[in-house]
Amino acid sequence: MDSLKERFRAVRKSLGLTMDEFGKAIGLSNSGISAIESGQRKVSDKHIKLLCAAYPSVSERWLRTGEGEMYVRAKTGIVDQVANAYGLDTAGRV
Repeated sequence: MDSLKERFRAVRKSLGLTMDEFGKAIGLSNSGISAIESGQRKVSDKHIKLLCAAYPSVSERWLRTGEGEMYVRAKTGIVDQVANAYGLDTAGRV
C-alpha cells in the first residue's frame, strides 16, 4: 500500500465495516470517510489517533508509514504461553 488513504481504506475493509459503521466508530460521517478514501480530504493526525483508539489492534506505525504489519500482535498471557508450550490449539485452551 503506497498511500495513507489506501491504508486507511484497507483497515476499514479488513474489519469488514461499511463507511457508515467505520465513521461512527471513529467519529466521522459517512461522507467524511468517503472524502478520505477518495483523496478529497487528507487523513489527519487526529483521524489516525481516533482510529487507533477505536481499534487498538491496528498498528499506528503501519497506518502512518506502511512499515510492518497492519495489526499488532497481542501480548500473550500465561494461558497462551502454557498452551503454546504444550502445543494446544484454541479448543485446548478452554
